[in-house]
Amino acid sequence: MTCFGDIWGSTRSPRVTTRSIVQLRIRKVPCFCSDCEGMLVAFRTKNRHELSSQLSSDVSEVIIENTEIWDNKLFEVLENTENINDESS
Repeated sequence: MTCFGDIWGSTRSPRVTTRSIVQLRIRKVPCFCSDCEGMLVAFRTKNRHELSSQLSSDVSEVIIENTEIWDNKLFEVLENTENINDESS
């Protein structure tokens, strides 16, 4: 029976562990979100934090816009009510 080591000219292969393979694949970058504060995290984690932050920001903008629209509508209703009261007096 022929061993692969005999075919390639080596009887001993380098030891590869799961940890060494995983460490090579994960690219770490600094993340400056409020949770990480500059820590090194996986690139995909940083992307997720940025998207989450952007989503929160977008939701806040929509809430503010809707509140402003609601306030303007309420103001118009109050103004119209005052005008009607003034006309009826």
